[in-house]
Amino acid sequence: MKFKTSLISALTLAAIAGTAQAASLDLGSLPTSLTFDGYCDGVTNVKEYPNSGMTTAMHAYGNCGGYTDTNMVGPLASKLNGNKLGVAATDGSYPQFGLTFLYIIKSDHTWNLLSPEGGVLNSGTWTTGYADSGVQGGVPSFTH
Repeated sequence: MKFKTSLISALTLAAIAGTAQAASLDLGSLPTSLTFDGYCDGVTNVKEYPNSGMTTAMHAYGNCGGYTDTNMVGPLASKLNGNKLGVAATDGSYPQFGLTFLYIIKSDHTWNLLSPEGGVLNSGTWTTGYADSGVQGGVPSFTH
């Protein structure tokens, strides 16, 4: 029950973070995979569904070792504080880490990590591509 409540809270937070207005968003600025700079994890298999205003992806931990990739879903977002966004995606992470992760990935190559259970957890920049740009054996982006 706690997982469902946390997921609903995170999805609500994602909806607040940006408006699902695919028509006004330049989705060409987000790659199909990216790495959180300085960390071992990233996002892969980014798929946009403009008709529904949603995006799906996979939070990739292949370079981290010991973690399981988790599904991500969230609204395509138009603006947050004046910055164009790519997606505000909730990570299906609760069973593995005990927290729900909400990644706000912006087209300006920055990201923020929020959690309904813990507030603002981290932020940084990202680089296009995952396999070659992740820090092998490093720490994931949810560690600060």
